[in-house]
Amino acid sequence: MEYLFKASIVTAIFYACYKLFLQRETFFQSNRWFLLSGLIFSILLPFIVIPIYVEQNPINNVMLVTADQISNTVSEESFDYITLLPLVYSLGVAIFMTKMIIELSSLYRLLNGQKVINSGAIKYIETTEDVPPFSFFNYIIYNSNSFNASELELIVNHEKVHVRQWHSLDIILVQLAAVFFWFNPFIWLYKKDLQQNLE
Repeated sequence: MEYLFKASIVTAIFYACYKLFLQRETFFQSNRWFLLSGLIFSILLPFIVIPIYVEQNPINNVMLVTADQISNTVSEESFDYITLLPLVYSLGVAIFMTKMIIELSSLYRLLNGQKVINSGAIKYIETTEDVPPFSFFNYIIYNSNSFNASELELIVNHEKVHVRQWHSLDIILVQLAAVFFWFNPFIWLYKKDLQQNLE
């Protein structure tokens, strides 16, 4: 739990820096790398332990406790809610991981069995499903019935940029971070801003 707390603090610091200094900038590629670096540092930095040596003087005073004193001490055990935290955390991870798997399964069903048009490294899928155009790694999915020819050309060119710059990797990474740090409100803001920056 200490790791999760430290990672959440680092995430909050990077997010605050982005909002204060970079959000208004139009260097989208630089912003992208800053946000990605912040995410990676948030995951890795808490593993680094800096040893701090504190010199401690030996204690000479010894307190003797007799058996009568021990027997007369009444210890009242109370329920410790801290012990529930790992269970609550694991339940949250399970819920959000299940949600992510369902979303990926829906995407797989959309891609499976469709006619694929290969054009170099990019694969085009024209679907009849009522979905907005999007890209996933080297796939571009669109419904041509929803747009005229000029609109469709603009959309496809826009999605090509996402494919060439591997933006899907950013989305997967921040989605996984949201699964494991679901309790941290900053990770959801982080995810939203990262996705907006990619657009």
